[in-house]
Amino acid sequence: MTRLAAIVAWVPTVVYATIPLYWFVVHPFAERWRARRRPFALIVPVWAVLIVVTGFVTYRWTGVPLYPSGWSWVAALPFFAMGASVFRRVGREKQFTGDQLIGRPEIEPGREQRLVTTGIHGRVRHPVYAAHLSMMCGWTVAGGTLASYLLLAWALVSGALMIYLEDRELERRFGPEYSAYRRRVPAIIPRLRR
Repeated sequence: MTRLAAIVAWVPTVVYATIPLYWFVVHPFAERWRARRRPFALIVPVWAVLIVVTGFVTYRWTGVPLYPSGWSWVAALPFFAMGASVFRRVGREKQFTGDQLIGRPEIEPGREQRLVTTGIHGRVRHPVYAAHLSMMCGWTVAGGTLASYLLLAWALVSGALMIYLEDRELERRFGPEYSAYRRRVPAIIPRLRR
């Protein structure tokens, strides 16, 4: 695999790996963000800096291939297809908005806050995270570099913590309704049987 192909696969992996960092900026400080007039004017640049720093730290390992095969892009196709399918389904169901995707209800007072438990959310609590993980796995397998696999390991650990913290926050916000939903529906990997 060429170095260029490895870098092409590494760039989206960097972005996906920083999604938990975005949420660590938003969720623990939601009350403080609510007090600001335009919170996203600071949140988005902070996330951009986190992406650049993550890229800077991991770039050196883009030149360390773990397997030398162009076929890795073929092996990545099922991950891309699964992630795209979940994204498409979430968008088609129109129950989960772009505002919810970026956390606007959490940090802007007066925004509608509703719990979505039907459709794909009836199978997994965090389908968007499942799609992100699937896409990230695809880019990691396609690139096959140490950098991508380190980013995937980081995303798994930080993503698990992110889901734990988000679940706690959603239980505070929605109470027993969310607690029952959490017991009934897995976080990101659906059960084979309902």
